[in-house]
Amino acid sequence: MAVDRTLGEWLTEPKPQVWFDSAARTAQNNGRGVELDRRTRMAYDDHHIFINGESLRAGGRDARLMRQLADRRGLDANAVRTAGRSARECLAEWLACGWLHAAD
Repeated sequence: MAVDRTLGEWLTEPKPQVWFDSAARTAQNNGRGVELDRRTRMAYDDHHIFINGESLRAGGRDARLMRQLADRRGLDANAVRTAGRSARECLAEWLACGWLHAAD
């Protein structure tokens, strides 16, 4: 059963008292893996990725990669390197927002 797009956004919407420190998180990943911030909510259905109240259509290899990120709450450096351009753009945006951090 696919999750309704609006429902997926609603389920991942952070609580009103949650905020992310984007100013301290704008550093480049520099070839390292990534980890979701502990406050980040991420989910998916057959056609969408949901993160912190936002959604995007996803398919193919990058969708599998994003599902792995949601399930494991992180990706190793090799997975990040093999991501397609669209997935890397999403990861960079999420790093800048503070939703994601470079792994140590």
